Amino acid sequence: MSTLNILRAAHGEQVGAEIRDLLGALVQVEQRVGDVYSLAYEEALVLINDRDRRRVGGIPALRTYP
Repeated sequence: MSTLNILRAAHGEQVGAEIRDLLGALVQVEQRVGDVYSLAYEEALVLINDRDRRRVGGIPALRTYP
């Protein structure tokens, strides 16, 4: 079950619509550069596509965190 569906079940359709709108404003398709490869509590690995990175003009602070 997706996070959006869990929130809809717990709080109703209105909250689901608000979350969808907020995420829609945050996640902009034209600025997408990759996908989440792995997500854990303290760490996320993101697979970045070089072609998309060039298309958006680069990614500031491209580095890894210990």
